[in-house]
Amino acid sequence: MTPQCKEKGKKDIINKLEIYASFSNCSKIHFGALITNRERSIISLGFNQAVIHKCCLRKYIKSGTQIEQCCAIHAEQMAIINAKRDLSNCKLWTLGILPNGELLNNKRFYCTMCARIIFATNIKSVMLWRNNNWVEVFPEKILEEAYADKTNFS
Repeated sequence: MTPQCKEKGKKDIINKLEIYASFSNCSKIHFGALITNRERSIISLGFNQAVIHKCCLRKYIKSGTQIEQCCAIHAEQMAIINAKRDLSNCKLWTLGILPNGELLNNKRFYCTMCARIIFATNIKSVMLWRNNNWVEVFPEKILEEAYADKTNFS
């Protein structure tokens, strides 16, 4: 694949995820997620959505903490639920849009709940937006990142 095709593919994914994230009604951050198969065809999509509108008990709580206080379905969860199929060998792509419109730079994966679900569904890998590029992270590493502040994996 030529560098121009790779760049176009990267922008296509970002554009799709920005559209999905725009459906979010979360007041803290808008997330979009999509799942692709081996051929990179989209098989499912999701966005974070508060099930109780205008409800955010976590608005002022640090990301990755007190997950039980969140009244939203996360974008990753919605994409997995919508897939309704075996997700082995599939990739989950996720992108966050900050309130100021900037793309979230995922320094690490924070949500322990989504990490467990990703691991349990046998998703091959997760594509995270880090430092203006897509970074492929495998489920074991997702678990490690999500629990980094909570336990010792070594």
